[in-house]
Order: sequence, then structure tokens, then C-alpha cells
Amino acid sequence: MGNMYPYIEFVKVIAAYVTLLYIWPSVVFYKYLKGKGMTFRFLFCSTVQIVLINSIVLGLGLFQILNVWLVRGLFFGAFIFSMGNLLCQQIRQEKSVVESVQVEYCCGKVFFEQILRSAVKKGKKLWYFYKESLTEYLLLIVILLFGMIYFSIGQLQDYTYGHYDQYIHFQWILDLKQGKIFSDGIYPEAMHCFIYCMHCLFGVKLYSIVLLLSGIHISAFLLAAYCLLQEVFQQHFMPLFVLTAWLTYDAGMKGMALARLYSSISRLAWMLPQEFGMYLVFLCPLFLLRFFRIREDELEARQWYRNENLFFLMLGVGAALSTHFYVIILAFFMCLAVVIVYLRKVLLPKNVFSLMHAVINGISIGALPMILAYIMGVQLQGSLRWGMKIYSGESEGDVSYTAESSAPIQNRNVIKDIYEKGFVDIFGEQGAVVFIAILVLIILFVCGRSLYLCKVHKAGQNEQITVGRTEGYLAMVVATIIYIVLYVAPFIGLPEFVVIGRIISILKMLIFIVPGVLADFVLVPMILQKCKLNVRQVAFFGCVAIYCFAYLTDFHKYPYSYLKHYKAAVLTTDKIMDKFNRNTYKIVSMDDEKGQVEKEKREELFIFLQNINKTEYYLPVEYIFLFVEKHPVIQGQIHFYNGPRWIADKSSLFQATSDNQSQCPDILHSEISREMSQQEITDYSAMEWHYWDTTLRTVVSSKAYYWYRDFSNKYSEESSVYYEDDDFVCYMIHQDPEKPLNLAIDKE
Repeated sequence: MGNMYPYIEFVKVIAAYVTLLYIWPSVVFYKYLKGKGMTFRFLFCSTVQIVLINSIVLGLGLFQILNVWLVRGLFFGAFIFSMGNLLCQQIRQEKSVVESVQVEYCCGKVFFEQILRSAVKKGKKLWYFYKESLTEYLLLIVILLFGMIYFSIGQLQDYTYGHYDQYIHFQWILDLKQGKIFSDGIYPEAMHCFIYCMHCLFGVKLYSIVLLLSGIHISAFLLAAYCLLQEVFQQHFMPLFVLTAWLTYDAGMKGMALARLYSSISRLAWMLPQEFGMYLVFLCPLFLLRFFRIREDELEARQWYRNENLFFLMLGVGAALSTHFYVIILAFFMCLAVVIVYLRKVLLPKNVFSLMHAVINGISIGALPMILAYIMGVQLQGSLRWGMKIYSGESEGDVSYTAESSAPIQNRNVIKDIYEKGFVDIFGEQGAVVFIAILVLIILFVCGRSLYLCKVHKAGQNEQITVGRTEGYLAMVVATIIYIVLYVAPFIGLPEFVVIGRIISILKMLIFIVPGVLADFVLVPMILQKCKLNVRQVAFFGCVAIYCFAYLTDFHKYPYSYLKHYKAAVLTTDKIMDKFNRNTYKIVSMDDEKGQVEKEKREELFIFLQNINKTEYYLPVEYIFLFVEKHPVIQGQIHFYNGPRWIADKSSLFQATSDNQSQCPDILHSEISREMSQQEITDYSAMEWHYWDTTLRTVVSSKAYYWYRDFSNKYSEESSVYYEDDDFVCYMIHQDPEKPLNLAIDKE
């Protein structure tokens, strides 16, 4: 059933994503971006666009004028106006060409010739500029494509959401379509606003965006890490090695560390606000590094808002805060590592005030819509209140606190706990010793090198590695130590600043950066000098060697999802929405379709079963679609993805005998029966509990299945099977909406 459909939707989402995040700002801000490199454009687009979209959508919502047509007018109007100015400017640059032809051809032949000539000219310029780094960029493209395939393959297989929270976020985006912001309370809505614009501007299906965008947006995560590493490493190919290792190698993690890793990695495959903004955790420290490396005489000649690094820092902070409060916390600790290393420069009065202005303005931009909403009387959303309670000690995070872990920090051996709960838990006994030794070596080398260069005044011009570069090395070492402390925070009596199941994907990147620093600082220069190897060959064969080593030793595993329903139900729902007028049908199903269909187009199956026991029950629409699982899905099961061995290995966490784990394409399920249809249904206050309990879900499905059999016997002409397979069936009832059928057939 529609085997190519998910892939077609995937292409649509990619096109809309690239257009909105990169092409639109590149055209609208073409004067500012003129002459800038690809890295600058990525940094600009990936920060300013998030802040801009969030501010526009929430600003319109605060004034209660948010609607689809106004958003389209603003975005398309700005794009068309800027594109017109850009094309006119290009035509004016070729006055001799325009004057040499008749006026009537100026808007036709010359217009298109000018576009073609300009494209060829820019292509030659790009080729000349990037040809020396062609191998590097080709490898980067391969890494990005590999990452997108890895993080998308599960959604393309099952075509269902990976996490329950995605249903909530889908509803909030639907509320934006109705002009309602903060419908469930104040919560960072940058992701929701971005998806809302993708849907409104380009018409891509909302379900497809929420489902597939994360596997595409992972490219921003990888590119942001690449940009940061380019600033840290001396050798240009070292960032490629780190990204390849991060994508393919599990670093020998075992036990709880591995489970937490794949909790974090799996979240990157789901469209959730924190994971949407995780790339900003790399960009914010990048802007700080670049700022501190500017010569002091240049800093004195500029106001903070004219310094592009501080400008980007402001945008990064604003985008992080408007995306998720965990993102701003993680970005803060990454920036803290940079601040610690550059403390001497930070304490300069001019730098302090410049940084304060940038950060405060960034916080203001990101928080202003939420502050205004709070002043207008909107309450905080539940998860924000939960987060505040964790930091105040009134509530617990994801870690189960024991008497030992919650003991006051002064009554414990903190260093020992960090070593055992952090380094040993992640690397094992031997690995912990090796990793700590690498950290110590880097610190000694960097400090020794810095002292040497400080004594020799002109060594910065003659030496291959500058002081600034070594300070970047040290910043990554400090960041790694800070993140390991965050990892063990709840076990040493500190608040769980960020749930550790969400932090380890960043920590894994830092873990691979550390040996990369040692190699870049000591080993690689020695090898290149002695062996006189070609840098392009080193880059290519290095990435291949890392991939092969990971493949043969500890290849990364496929992520997982929390499966709720069958792929057939998703595709059937989508087909109904495409084929039938939205005012002519109603889908009767369990709550699994709430992440795909608007509330008014659904009828809860449990309520439906209650109502058919009344004397009369009518649904006055032309078409009624009844969804029934013949093999009801066991809720809460961890569904591990599967696929080609060259992409990833089967998860070692999967246990075939477990009653809550399955591996694609198998799905844990129960089975309907006539006996189950005779049982009574317990009425819970929360609707979802009627479907979460396996027995109740089976009873509900059984009652619906056998009700339809009786109904179709009585109304055979009005009843038909719309779709059916071994596990799922969709029944269709066609009736006159002016004279609807009485669905309470047992009471007639």
C-alpha cells in the first residue's frame, strides 16, 4: 500500500526545509550576505531564520491576527520583493548588453540570458574558490547523507511517530493554524512556528513534516559540529574524522551508558523541541571562540552590535531560548568551557560589557513573546513548571534517587563518584584510565606549548600551531569534563540540570573530539612531515578506515521508537484525507490518529462503543470510517528499527523474549476474539488509558470488530471494507447525512 509514498513525502519535506531555512534568507538578506562564504551563510541562516520565524508567528499571535494568509503574504511578499530587486540589480550591471538590443526584448531574451550568464559566472567563482577543498566537501556531503539516512530510515519503514510527545506537539501546531499560540501554556515554540511555516507556505502535509523533519534537520546538527571543529582543529580533515566516528562507532559503551546513549540518539530521530535546537549547542561556543580570537585592536574599533561574532552569539542565544530550555542550558555549559579558557580576555571591561549586551539581547529576543504572554495572563506549560521544581529540589528528574545518590555533596567523595559514575560507567575500568590519561596529556601539552609561545614573541608567526588554536583544544577538554559532571550530577547530590538520557549524544561528540585533539596536536603533524602524504588521500582513507574499524568492532546500532499503531492506519488516514472532502467524513478510531487528524474529524472509539448502547446514536456525515486492529498493538513497546547492515547493526539492547520490545518488522500484539468482545470496559478518566492497557485495548477492538459484522449484515449496501490486511481493517459506512443511520443497532 503506497510503498513509494513515504519517500515522496520525504523529498517534499527536504525541499520545503531547504527553501525556508536557507534559500529564503539568502534571497531576502542578499545584500548582507553578498561576498560571504558558505560557512557564514550557514551560520546566519540557521540562527536568524529561527529567531525571525518565532518572532513573527508569536508576535502575530499575541495581537490575535495570526492566520495562514497573512503569514504567506509576509514571507512570499518579502521573497518576491527581494528577488525582484536582486534581478533588477543584475540586469543593471550589464548596461551594454541591455542597450544593444531592442527594448521589447529586455524583459524576455536578455532577462534569461542575464540569469544564465550570472549563474555560469558564480559557478566558475565557486569552483575556483572551493576546488582545493573539493575532497573535503565531498566527504562532508557523504557524511551528511549517511546521517540523514540513518536517522530517517526508521520513520520511512514504520511511518509512525517515535515518541508520544510528538502527538502533543502536533496538536500545538494545529492550534497555530487556528491562530492560537501557547494553547497549553507558555512553552518555547520555535520548532512549532518553523513547522507551521513549512506547512502553510509550501503545503507539505503536517504529519509528514512532524514525522520526517528530524532525519533531515540532523544535517544542521552535523554541520554545526563541523563548523565548531573547523575552528578547533588545525588539520581541516580532522572534523570529518570526528563526525565519521560519532556516526558509526559506539566507543565500546556498555550497560546503562549504552542504553542512555540510544535514548539520546533515538530522540534525535524524533521531531522534538530540544533535539530540533541541539545544533545551537555547538554554534554558541563557536561564536565565542571566534570573538576571543579577534585581535584586541580590532575589538576596540567596533561596537558590539557591529561585531558579527557577537551578533551571531545574540541570535544563537535567542534561537536556543526560543526552542527549548534544555538547549539554552547545554549551550551555556559549552560556552562556560570557552569562558574558563579565555578568562583573562573575558575580564577585560570592554569584553565583559560587549558579551553581556549580546547575551542579554539574545535572551530578550528569545524570551520576549513568552514574557508578554505571561503578562497577559497565560500560565506556564506543565513541563516548564516540572523543570523548575527539579532545580528547586521539589521534584525528581529521570534518575531514580536513592539515599546514596541524594546525600549532601559535602558528605561524599565527589571525585570518586565522578570517576565511578561517570568515567567508569561510560568507558569501563580500563577505558576510563586511558581517557583520563589522554585528557591529562592534552592539558600538559597545551599548557607547555602556550608557555613556550608566550616566551617567544614572534613564535605565533613562525610556529605551525598558534596560541589561539591550543586554547581551542583546551576549551574542548574543559567542555568534556563539564559534560561528564552533568552526566553524574544527580548521583553526586547536584540537581539534574539536564536529563542525562538527553545529554549523552553531545557528550559522545566531545568524547571523540578529545582523542582528535591529541592526534591533531601531536600525531598528525609528525606523520604528515615524515611520510609527506597528500592531505586529500589522508582525508579519504582516514574516513574509510574509521568506518571499517567501527563496522568490524563496535558498529553503531539502529535507534528505536515507542510504537503506537500500524503503518497501514497512517496511510489509510492519509488516503482518506486526500480523497474525501474534510466536511464529509469522520474517522472512528483509538487516540492514535490524534497526531494526524484534526479533533473535529475524529470520534473516539471508546465513546463510539458507549454510544451504540444507547437507544439512538447518529453521526451526521456522509462517510464513517471505522478503524479496527485485528491484532491490537501492545502499547509502550520499544520498537527497534532494522535495515541494511552497512548503515547500522541490530541493537544489542533488543531482547527477543521481552514482553515490551520488538524489532522491525515484527510487532508485539494481542488478538481480538468473540469472548473479549463480551467483557465490560473499565471507564478511566483519561481517554488514552482505555487503549494503553493491553486487555482493554483488545476488548475495545473486539467490540468494534463484532459490532461492524452485525451492522454490515443489517446494512449491507451501506457498508464496505475500505482497506484490510492481516493486522488492521478500515470499514466504510456510506450514508445520507440528512438521514443518518442509527448506529445503535442492538437497541432498535
